[in-house]
Amino acid sequence: NMAHQLRRALPGLPQPLRLARPTAQQGPRPDELDPLFMLLARRRLIPLSWRKLADSYLVEARDERLGARVAVRMACAGDEHPERRERLELEATLLGGIVHPNVVRAIGVGQCGDDPYTVTEWLEGESLAERIARGPVRPAEAAAAIAQLCDALHAVHAAGHAVCRVDASKLVRAGDGRWKLVDLTHAARLHGGTTVASDVHAAGTVLSEALAGQATVSEALQSIVRSAIATDPADRFSSARRM
Repeated sequence: NMAHQLRRALPGLPQPLRLARPTAQQGPRPDELDPLFMLLARRRLIPLSWRKLADSYLVEARDERLGARVAVRMACAGDEHPERRERLELEATLLGGIVHPNVVRAIGVGQCGDDPYTVTEWLEGESLAERIARGPVRPAEAAAAIAQLCDALHAVHAAGHAVCRVDASKLVRAGDGRWKLVDLTHAARLHGGTTVASDVHAAGTVLSEALAGQATVSEALQSIVRSAIATDPADRFSSARRM
C-alpha cells in the first residue's frame, strides 16, 4: 500500500536547503516515522525531500489531489519536550484561522494520532535573510518587504497573538513576488511582556538589517527604524499596521 511504499522511500530522499534553516538532528528510528507515513498516505502526499529538526519533520511533497507542491510540518513522535509540541499545535491553530496574503497559506492542519501537523503552500523564493546575504537591498525593496511583514504581523496580532522571534529568515518570497511570513512556532498570546511593541521592535531591527550597507537612506526610512526600535515601548509605533 501507499504507506508501505512511503516507509521504504522516505529515508533515502534528498534533504532540501529550503527546509534546512534550523540545525538537523540525528536521524529518527524507523518506528518514529510511522505517524508521518500515515499522514502522507492519508492526504495523498508524495514526499520529494525531507529533514528532521529538533521538534518536527519538514517534508516537501506533491499533493496528488491539488497537483501542487506543499510543505508538511509534523511533530516528532515521542518528543519528550511538551512545550515544543504545544508550539506546533498553536501554529496549526493560528495558520488554520488566519487567511492573509502575507501569511503562508494553510492547506490543512490537524493531528495525526497525537501528533500536530500543518500542510502549507510551498514557497519557491528566497527568504529575506538570503536576499540580504546576496548583497545590498535597495531601500524601496526593503521598505516593501517590511511593509508586507508588518501587514502579516498585524493579522497575527488581530488573532490575539504576537509572532515573537521575528527575523529575516521568517519572511519568504512567493512566486508572485509577495513576501510571506512562514513560521509561527514561537507565537504567544498577547499579555504582559508579550506585546505588539515587541514584534514592532523586531520588524524595525529587520528593516535596519535590510538597509545596512546602503550609502544613502532617506530620512523617512531612518525615522521609521528609530521609532520601531525605540528603547521605551511607549515610543514605538502603536501597531504593526501603523508602522
